Amino acid sequence: METKKDTIDIIKKTIEDSVFCYANKAGQGFIQKSKCKCYLAGELSCEAYKETIEFYNLYRKLEKQGLSRKGILAEVKKYYQWDTTSWIQYNLKE
Repeated sequence: METKKDTIDIIKKTIEDSVFCYANKAGQGFIQKSKCKCYLAGELSCEAYKETIEFYNLYRKLEKQGLSRKGILAEVKKYYQWDTTSWIQYNLKE
C-alpha cells in the first residue's frame, strides 16, 4: 500500500526530473528532462526560447499599431518560416 511519504517521494522525483521546455512538439511546458532537446544540448537559452522572446516583442509592437490577432499573425508569417522554427510551429495556432 502506498503511503503519504511514497506519494510525496514520487511527486518530488517527478519535479526533479522535469524541465520547462520551449522546443516541445506538444507545446511548451514542463516535460521530462530526457525529452527536451534544449536541455539535452545543455542550452539554457536555446533557439526555441529566443523565438519566444522575438515573437512576443514583435507581437507587442504590431499590437500597438492596432493590428488584430489575425493581422499580427499574417505579419509574423512574413518574418518566420513556420515549418523550420521550433517554438512557433509547436505553439501558435491560427
